[in-house]
Amino acid sequence: MLSISKLILENQTTRTRVGVFIIQNGNILVADASRTYEYKYFFPGGGIEPGETYKDAAVRESKEEIGVVPKNIKMINHPKNPYKYCGLKEHGFRYDCSELIWVTAEPSRRDASLHDSYKIEPIEMSANDVKDWLKWCINKTRSDLIRNTKYQLDLVMLNHLIQTRQVN
Repeated sequence: MLSISKLILENQTTRTRVGVFIIQNGNILVADASRTYEYKYFFPGGGIEPGETYKDAAVRESKEEIGVVPKNIKMINHPKNPYKYCGLKEHGFRYDCSELIWVTAEPSRRDASLHDSYKIEPIEMSANDVKDWLKWCINKTRSDLIRNTKYQLDLVMLNHLIQTRQVN
């Protein structure tokens, strides 16, 4: 017998997601997937599970993806947060429209045992290096409207962090 939450997830067309800017020493921790991922890096994040808060999801996704336990999680106060973007396909799910809540956090500790099977290490990047990488992604994904929109939204949020002096 299928559980109600499994049925909801299987038939879900909208899903709220969380994206995590982990700020350390004024820089941003990103997942270094350059050996396996075409776009080189990514920010920890993913879908918010039924019954989870955005803070719970930020902790879970950060632990799974880069083995870092975040603390002092705060929703970014920006008029365009949460974003909605449409057509995302992830892990076999197709989300017609997704809300993305961006948060900032600090790393409390690194624990490789928490790390999922991705074997992706976090690296510290300056805001300007992250900005250059996002511009490269935007240029590379011009023909893929969905990915292109996501990278443009990431860049808007990064610019907000720079303008509010939350990152160097």
